[in-house]
Amino acid sequence: MEVKQDTKQEHKGNGIGKVLREEREKAGLTQQQVSEALKLRPSIIDAIEREQWDKLPHAVFVKGFIRSYARFLKVNLEEISEAYNDISLTRSGSVEFPLENENSK
Repeated sequence: MEVKQDTKQEHKGNGIGKVLREEREKAGLTQQQVSEALKLRPSIIDAIEREQWDKLPHAVFVKGFIRSYARFLKVNLEEISEAYNDISLTRSGSVEFPLENENSK
């Protein structure tokens, strides 16, 4: 597999969504094709590309989606690692589960 050497500088300063969109377009793929390949809803692909983190689930899932998307496009995550790592800082939702059922007391 060929690793792109110059794309780190090419994408420097771009958001992760913009990088993924640009790489998808370079590959001649539609959002629908990516969503089918990754088995994700097209709305998720669109929200990632637009960096609309509030329309996506918890950061843990989003990071997995982005990792899969980057691998699919053969984008080295090191190229976008700063933006990738910042997702957890900008998207800090949490899911709380009760420790025991209120009715079981």
